[in-house]
Amino acid sequence: MYAREAARPGGSERKLYLEVLGNGGNTKRFKITVASKENQTSESIKELLKSLVNPIEIKVGINAFKLLRNGRVLLETNSKEEMETLGKDINAKCGDKLKTHIHKLRNPRLVIINIPEDITTDNLEGTLLAQNPGLKLAKGDINAKIIYKKTY
Repeated sequence: MYAREAARPGGSERKLYLEVLGNGGNTKRFKITVASKENQTSESIKELLKSLVNPIEIKVGINAFKLLRNGRVLLETNSKEEMETLGKDINAKCGDKLKTHIHKLRNPRLVIINIPEDITTDNLEGTLLAQNPGLKLAKGDINAKIIYKKTY
């Protein structure tokens, strides 16, 4: 059986299907949305942020600076600490004109079908951690909930 391949957009080189999935799934993005309190455009918010906030001064790396259609600006950083530092600096310098919203990461939900009956909610976390060491999860990361349904 051959591995499925995915084409690069514009290149002749091809990657394996698993390589394409593996590279995009592990990167976490930490985002802040900045909106105006006075109904300013996203261009004016951009100019205000560039004039008042200096990321080099507060030692924060900004990966993306996007203007959104709804009159907001999206800022993307490398880590949670940088995101919080940037949010505090924007509130301190531009708090009267701008408001920030820090995006929170969600916990994904997963449905596992056909689990053995001897696995309960008490030992489910330990079993999943033992069977999947590549996920690099710690105790307490999994919130288990079991619902038994009869299938006909």
